[in-house]
Amino acid sequence: MSSLYLKLNLSKTELLVFSPSTNLPLPDIAISVCGSTITPKQHARCLGVILDSDLSFTPHIRSLARSSYLHLKNISRIRPFLTFDSAKTLTVSLIHSRLDYCNSLLIGLPLTKLSPLQSVLNAAARIIFLTNRYTDASTLCQSLHWLPIHSRIQYKTTTLIHKALHGSAPPYISSLVSVYHPTRALRSADDLRPLLMHPMILFALAAAAWHWLLQSSSEDEEPTTSAEDPAAQKREERLRKFRELHLKRNEARKLNHQEVVEEDKRQKLPSNWEARKARLEWELKEEERKKECAANGVDYERAKLLEISADDAERWERKKRKRNPDMGFSDYAAAQLRQYQRLTRQIKPDMEEYERERETVSVHIHQQNSDLFYPTSNSLYHGTHVPSKDGVDRMVTDLEKQIAKREKYSRRRAYNDDADIDYINERNAKFNKKAERFYGKYTAEIKQNLERGTAV
Repeated sequence: MSSLYLKLNLSKTELLVFSPSTNLPLPDIAISVCGSTITPKQHARCLGVILDSDLSFTPHIRSLARSSYLHLKNISRIRPFLTFDSAKTLTVSLIHSRLDYCNSLLIGLPLTKLSPLQSVLNAAARIIFLTNRYTDASTLCQSLHWLPIHSRIQYKTTTLIHKALHGSAPPYISSLVSVYHPTRALRSADDLRPLLMHPMILFALAAAAWHWLLQSSSEDEEPTTSAEDPAAQKREERLRKFRELHLKRNEARKLNHQEVVEEDKRQKLPSNWEARKARLEWELKEEERKKECAANGVDYERAKLLEISADDAERWERKKRKRNPDMGFSDYAAAQLRQYQRLTRQIKPDMEEYERERETVSVHIHQQNSDLFYPTSNSLYHGTHVPSKDGVDRMVTDLEKQIAKREKYSRRRAYNDDADIDYINERNAKFNKKAERFYGKYTAEIKQNLERGTAV
């Protein structure tokens, strides 16, 4: 190596000794290369696969399960924000790619060795369906069309054998598998299943899996009898219930989405949209009813009153009488406003006087005083209007009524801002004043003792 100006990288050079038995200790040997000594190790990494001295692949399975659980933990954190299809795609791309990488090396291992990888697959299925750790993962994997770990390994190896036999595999794989042609006649000569030659132990296991697959596919399926396995019946029942729950969940998800869309539409509408919509529908019905009554020659008001019950009519009359109720005294501004509204409602317009004054002013429309009847913001209307005698008499009569009504009320007491507030409303304040006027002299000493804190 020194002649080629090369140097051995000890950090990337590993020596692995495969022993024929797991009980035998590693031989105490060492290799010296260019002055560097390399000692054997328990396991070594090659192309991402950890090989150990007894080929149990335990370190590789442990490392693979550790890295897969790390990715599953990250996926579980964002799973509530993903859809079902997105979570399934993410899990297949991150987890299945690791589980399927070089898994043909694991063929022939017992299920106890493969159980950590099966646990990873079960955890991935539970994360996709958002279930707890106690849910049966076999039904979830079946609904996702995921094969168990040992079946995935057999599927991959048999696929490699099929490609090697039909010439679609790479040459370095096709050269390892060939069809065995016996030199003498055998009882299995008429069998269409070929016998494979396999110079390597890995392909021996793959060939065995291939022969088992062909044998199981060629056998006829036995008819199902009534004495079926109870475990299989129970499994089918669970699968049926799970499919029903899956359909119900999809239906509930669809209904929930529709309700969310409708609620979003309602929130974008005005706050009084429901009342306006009901009002418009009622008006449309009233218009149709009017047209129907007009076509039949029936009075609409009479037909409407005939459909109203006595209770509804009485309730509407009470509502009319309470249209402007006296809510009591709140402040002087509100009382003044109610008085103003009461007086303006009593004013009845005199249309004859209006038309007469309009005809009188119409003569001056094209003259300087054309804005007497229709004044603007620049019009000087003060002093130009002369009230009629009837208007003056009506104002005098109204003022006399107000004076007579005012005399019926008692004198308003002055309000003292510095007085103690020992009441909750105006009526309670009047009651307290009456109680103080009649019983104040008897309770004065008790009040003083309470204020000084000397009461017994």
